[in-house]
Amino acid sequence: MRIHRLLAVLVFAPLACSEPLQPSGGLRVETSATVVLPGQQFTYTVVNGTSDTVVLAACCALSARLDRWVGSAWVEVHTPTAMCLAICPGARVLLPGQSDGGPASIPDIGLFRLRLGRITSGEIVWDLTSPGVQVGFII
Repeated sequence: MRIHRLLAVLVFAPLACSEPLQPSGGLRVETSATVVLPGQQFTYTVVNGTSDTVVLAACCALSARLDRWVGSAWVEVHTPTAMCLAICPGARVLLPGQSDGGPASIPDIGLFRLRLGRITSGEIVWDLTSPGVQVGFII
């Protein structure tokens, strides 16, 4: 009998929970999957569970940075483009109780997380992080 396992999950899954994932304030990022194959699409959602309006960095769609778990730390491996078309709004407003999100896929193998920016005092703070998403091959 063949047992299908995602070996990397056994090695890296504990790391996904080894640090706080969300800033204080009731904002959270959720993903539709915690384990995917390379290139497999999943969705992410930012939920505003606060009583405040939140402004998120965007360029037509929400802007997300991609971090990879390397050794014992998260390392940024993808930054969204700094230039946004004039026809695209540069921010998304989330009222209390609202959510927004979109599709994502990761072509490489490893443990990754999405990091989204919120705009406070005119600065983008990239502190809204998703749970770790493990990307690997089923063997």
